[in-house]
Amino acid sequence: MIAELLKVKLPFEPSTPAQAGAIAALDDKEWLHRSLELNARALRRLTHTLSEMGLQVVPSEANFVLVPLESRDAAATLVDQLLRRGVIIRPMESWGLPQCVRISTGTDEDLDLLFDALKEAGQAISFTR
Repeated sequence: MIAELLKVKLPFEPSTPAQAGAIAALDDKEWLHRSLELNARALRRLTHTLSEMGLQVVPSEANFVLVPLESRDAAATLVDQLLRRGVIIRPMESWGLPQCVRISTGTDEDLDLLFDALKEAGQAISFTR
């Protein structure tokens, strides 16, 4: 009975036209393969650079990585520091991982912005494990 009362909503819910476009895009094999290759390259770059910065990165095959930090406060501070620099990462507290953040892959420009923001934020936050 309680389950009937709950409505599940995604944080970034795609519209019906966006969903139709996504389904159609899956039929475009060239686009699909190019997207998979771009994501794999971005994931390698993201993992490598975050590791070089002293952050631990949980191995991933998705379009994001999980980054455990020292504490809940460290994760919240990083989320806030990056948001102030125009970069959005996802805190994982609601998933039962309060000391972790999720960082998505993106274009080279997106990743450059992330890495620059992390370097600036790193002056205020220790990234060492």
